[in-house]
Amino acid sequence: MHLSSDELQILDYLRGWDEKFISMMEVCRRAGGRRKYEEAPEWAKGLMGRLVEAGMVQVNERGHYRIKTDRNSSQAAARARISPKKTSGVVDENYFPPPPPPPPIVDENYFPPPPPVVADDYFPDPEELHPKPDR
Repeated sequence: MHLSSDELQILDYLRGWDEKFISMMEVCRRAGGRRKYEEAPEWAKGLMGRLVEAGMVQVNERGHYRIKTDRNSSQAAARARISPKKTSGVVDENYFPPPPPPPPIVDENYFPPPPPVVADDYFPDPEELHPKPDR
């Protein structure tokens, strides 16, 4: 099935809501943007029927829509009821990672001294910067 750009916008909008049903007015208002809604407030109504017939969108009894996924389809729910996965509720003893090792102790200080930022001759003699001319 080939989808138009408007149908793709609707599917992208509904994909963001995943499990929730969204009203038609909300889809029209938010899926295509403000300009499209102002030009034609009910622009998505004709497209939603096509998406429902194609099986890409589900509709509930109130007329709200959601995207159809394996998680919210009735077949997946039936399969989950038939063969539930058994998981253990036990958490391993090493749930939290071990702390990092402490820094090495140097002399009586706990942390090693920081490296020098500048050399020892940070303030050179003024005579070295501006030598006096020989006369």
